[in-house]
Amino acid sequence: MISVIIPTYNREKTLPDAMKSVLDQSITDIELIIADDCSTDGTEKLVKEMADPRVRYVRLPGNQGACAARNAGIDAARGEIIAFQDSDDKWLPGKLERQLAVLKETGADVCFHSLKKIYTDSGKVEDFPRIAGSRFMSHQEMCNEVVISTQTIMGVRKAFQVRFDPAVKKAQDYDWGIRASREFSFYFLKEALAEQYVHNDSITAQGWRSVKESREYFLQKYKEEFPENPGFELLQLRKLAKSKVIIGEDASKEYGRIYQITHNRQDLAKILLYRTGFMKLLYKMRGIQEENTISEKNR
Repeated sequence: MISVIIPTYNREKTLPDAMKSVLDQSITDIELIIADDCSTDGTEKLVKEMADPRVRYVRLPGNQGACAARNAGIDAARGEIIAFQDSDDKWLPGKLERQLAVLKETGADVCFHSLKKIYTDSGKVEDFPRIAGSRFMSHQEMCNEVVISTQTIMGVRKAFQVRFDPAVKKAQDYDWGIRASREFSFYFLKEALAEQYVHNDSITAQGWRSVKESREYFLQKYKEEFPENPGFELLQLRKLAKSKVIIGEDASKEYGRIYQITHNRQDLAKILLYRTGFMKLLYKMRGIQEENTISEKNR
């Protein structure tokens, strides 16, 4: 049996379609666990009125965030295979069957796949992540680029002994992938098996503060790995610097450290642009599109 976990919070309007895309899969030996992070809308009533016996409802005692909801779902899961869906996205037909086949064929512990990122306001469609083809992913690759998204994750039960970290507000799936890939093998499937809907093309100021807090946390959490993998540190510094610029905080320390690592002329130019105020203007001109919306969603 496959246990599918959907963490949710006040998504009464979008949850039914997300659930349907799971229940309509060609593999029917599943349980669908709705891990409700103490919703205040009609989520509980909606789920409990579902006629499908495969649906289970788990309610957290208080609002604790998406990571805690995912962990509660893992605790409740009975299947030997665990997968995740988000409460406002859609799985495509055959997703579970295709991923299960990949796990069996490759012997991987975890399989994740690409998806279509759809901006509902503009109709723009992007592929995520931009990886050339299907293959195993190393721990270093999982550290140095954001490539994984929760609604694409399927793995053997033992892989989820590594829990989601409730202290992380953004890039929760990225953080989980870093830690889990230390012990377990990850295989990327270059097939778009889900659609992720982005309802706003720009991240809010509060959202960028969450990015800032998460990247500051990662710089401390993973600092012991940085000496042997400078690219890992660079990713955190670049995300942190951008978030600071956008919310109007001093990012000179981050830009200085970036140049210290790379000695790259482009990074030197960024220091100059930052000092003259052009970096923030540049982000505004680009529309300050939300980075990694797929992987950094909280619900």
